Amino acid sequence: MEDWQKELIDWSETITSAFDDFFDGVGQAVEEIAQEVHSDFVGDIEQFLQEIFEQVIEIPSEDHETVSSSFWEDTELMISPKINPTSNVHPACQGCHHYHGRVYGQNLLVCAMHPYGWDDPHCPDWEGD
Repeated sequence: MEDWQKELIDWSETITSAFDDFFDGVGQAVEEIAQEVHSDFVGDIEQFLQEIFEQVIEIPSEDHETVSSSFWEDTELMISPKINPTSNVHPACQGCHHYHGRVYGQNLLVCAMHPYGWDDPHCPDWEGD
């Protein structure tokens, strides 16, 4: 092999090694930055959520209930709305202490004793509020 070919091969190996070192360094720097951004971002989000939940839990309302109790009730209404009994739909349940009337999925849970309601207008388990 001639000298110029050997020098060309040595030069290309040197360039290849330099590129490998460069890209290894860039990759390591990007990974460190990504980890730092991730840890800062997660920390900031956790702090933000903690501050929000502290406010929800600690702020009393006018009727001396915590805001969190009304917050959870509102959330429950969004997830499982309450259906009140009428004279046409579950009339035996009107005014009953046991009436639940929440929708879960596509199903109405009337009460624990009679999950689908009572067919007769006078339920044997009826108790007033």
